[in-house]
Parts: sequence; C-alpha cells; structure tokens
Amino acid sequence: TEVSHLAWSSDGKTILSSDPAGNVKAWQTGASRVSRVLFRHKQGINSLAWNPDGSSIACATEDGHTFIIDILSGKKTHSQKIERRTPYKNIPLTWSPDGRHVTNQNNHHFVSLVDPQTGKTTISFYEEFKGARSSLVSAAWSPDSRRLVTCSFSTQINLCDPETGTLIRQISNELGEGNNIGGLLDISWSPDGKYLVTSGMRERLVVWDASTDEILHHHTTRDSPQTFRGHSWNPSGSHLALGGFNSEITIWEPDPLVKIATLTGHTSEVKTVSWHPQENRLASGSGDQTIKIWDLDSGKTTITLRGHTNDVNDVDWSPNGQILASCSSDGTLRIWDASKAYLLESKTSANHLNLKKR
Repeated sequence: TEVSHLAWSSDGKTILSSDPAGNVKAWQTGASRVSRVLFRHKQGINSLAWNPDGSSIACATEDGHTFIIDILSGKKTHSQKIERRTPYKNIPLTWSPDGRHVTNQNNHHFVSLVDPQTGKTTISFYEEFKGARSSLVSAAWSPDSRRLVTCSFSTQINLCDPETGTLIRQISNELGEGNNIGGLLDISWSPDGKYLVTSGMRERLVVWDASTDEILHHHTTRDSPQTFRGHSWNPSGSHLALGGFNSEITIWEPDPLVKIATLTGHTSEVKTVSWHPQENRLASGSGDQTIKIWDLDSGKTTITLRGHTNDVNDVDWSPNGQILASCSSDGTLRIWDASKAYLLESKTSANHLNLKKR
C-alpha cells in the first residue's frame, strides 16, 4: 500500500495514518506496532487533519463523508456528507489555526466551512466558485485565521472571509496576455502572514502582498518543462524552498523575488521538501528513492539516506528537529536519526494521507 503523506503531532510522539480499508490509526514513536485503531469506515480515508489543540482530528472519506473524531476515545463526534455533484475525491482538509473551522471541499469548485463543535456547515462557497473553468487543487488559511484562500488549476484564486461568508476577491489572469496564472498546483502563506505564494507549471511562481492582495512579483519560463511542487518556508518566512519535476530544488527570497540557490544531486523528481525547524538545513525526498539532507549555508548535501525501494513521497522533521520521518510508495514509513544517518524504525501497513500538524 502506497504511503503518501505524513506529519508529526506537536509533541513529536504521534503520527496518524489511514489506509484504503478505511482505518485511521495512531502510531507512537519508539514502538514497533500500531498503538490503536482510532476509527473505521466502510470506504477509504483520503484526508486527515489535526485540530490545532490536538484534541480531535477531521477525516474525509472517498464516499464524501467528513468526520470529527475525538483523539482520546476514538469516537466519532460529528459527521457530514458533501452532496455529490460529480465523481470526485476530497482535496486535503484544512483546519483553521484558531480551531474554529474545518474546510470541506472537493475538486469540483465546492468548499464549505464546518463548525467542529456541531459538525454543521456554517458557510458554503459553491456558488461563488462554480465559475472557475477547472478543478480546485489547494486551499490554505492565513496564520491569523481571518482569510481562506483557494486556487484552481487553470485560472482562479479566491480570497474568502470565513466570518461573513463573502468572497473578498477573485483573481484571474492578472499577469497580462499570454502570461496568466494558469497551471497552479499549490498555494501557501508565509509563516508571518506577509506573503501569499502560488506555484505550478512552467516554473510559475507568484508572490502576493497578503495585506493588499496585490501581486508583488512573478516568475515564469514559458517553455520550461519544470513544474514546482511542494512549498516549505523557513521558520522566519524569509526564504522558500520548492521541489520540482526536473530533480532540482530551488531556494527563493520572496520580496524581491530572487532565486538565491539551486540544489542539485537527486536524479529524479523532487516530490517533497521540509525545512528544519531550527537550523538552516533542508530535507528532500525524491523519485530516485533517496532522502537528502542539505546544508543551506554551503548548498551541499551532507547526508543521503537510503533504504526505500520506491518513490519517497513525503519527509517531515519532528518538532525538535532531532528526528526525520519519511514515507514511500514502497508501503513503509521510516524514522531516522538524521544527524547520524541511522534508521531508528521502519513501519509498514499504513497509508499516510494528507496529514496536518496539530
């Protein structure tokens, strides 16, 4: 079973997983087995998100349900089902940083906000988004929880007010003729909330002023085969790392938008990047089945971790930065002492999907 995404709890002790059979499990680091099955559903789980306070999780299922689950008891406290307008799978759930809202969304222009205390929909943005000509691909909350932003693949970015349910702004094709914002694949806020960044095909990278919603800078190469995938900000928000289809990692300053480094060493696409929480180091995972740790002061690889036998889909540092977790299409989750290039644990039979840190 492919292991696609992973994330640590804020105390560094727990990793959640889901599998195609509909099981949600909690793994304890330092143990060689699943600690418990939190929840079972008749269909597969394709998205999980921690409540920021760590008391509960939200999970989305392949048949359109969203459940709120108490992390201690494993009991389902609320449930909701999205009306099925077309065949879809939910794109990742996102829990607002203040814990008041969970996004419930599918890839056909539908986003609603769920109150995790009642399980009821408070706001639906379907009517506002249905004018988009392509599917939703990503959503992100501002650090202060005051705005939700979504983007669709080809043309559209929506800035929403979660309190009033109003669409603040809809941005489409604002870079000029022949230079539109199409081909979007990811969107994120800087940790300090100053910038909003979108990225995608043809080396497209756009930096927005989060206070005015105006474009500050953009970069694209019309004929480039490079597609950026994955965002990882350093803790201060001064630099952004991007993986890519062409096996390179690029490091950027957002304002002004300047590429300050290109890291080479992988031999296949870089599927995931993760900035160390305290140090100027970066971890990357690739289709070449390796994980690399980079010293960003020198731009050199310091450690290459080997052992996965298929694509490395996600890497993530523990909150204290002492341990690195990785997951792969080979069906394993591995826990590493990244300073010593030492494998601490290898876990199997889990499918880590769309997990968010609590």
